[in-house]
Amino acid sequence: MDPSQSEFWVAAAVAGLCGAVIGVERQLRGKPAGIRTSMLICLGTMLFVRLGSEVSGPSGDSTRVLGQVVTGV
Repeated sequence: MDPSQSEFWVAAAVAGLCGAVIGVERQLRGKPAGIRTSMLICLGTMLFVRLGSEVSGPSGDSTRVLGQVVTGV
């Protein structure tokens, strides 16, 4: 997870785009969490999952990190 590599920025852009799509749908329906909130949640989730997989190494389980993010949200 090196910010100087393009792979990091592609993953961040995809996460931001997915959050924007979800946020637009929620904002059109009048829900309190809109585009900005959804984008930040998706970007934060991407960072936590990436950090979890890098810290735990190949023997770790990054889905546990994702499960904890879902519980937190």
